[in-house]
Amino acid sequence: GLGKSTFCRRLLPELLQPFYTDSFDLVRSSSLQNRLTSFGLVNMDEFDRIPASRMPQLKNLMQMEDLYYRRAFRRDAE
Repeated sequence: GLGKSTFCRRLLPELLQPFYTDSFDLVRSSSLQNRLTSFGLVNMDEFDRIPASRMPQLKNLMQMEDLYYRRAFRRDAE
């Protein structure tokens, strides 16, 4: 109720709104990094819904400085 999600959503201009998400699923870890490259801002304000077994993975994602993504049928990372 304090407008945290609304604040985060408004950080991006309307043109960039398609790159905002507040529903990011940590369960499907196989394509997690690939999906991260689709967003400019990921709002994860419901930490109590994330299982304790996923916390190390979340910590790793939050500490990454660079994200290397290899598109399908490419041999090099971007």
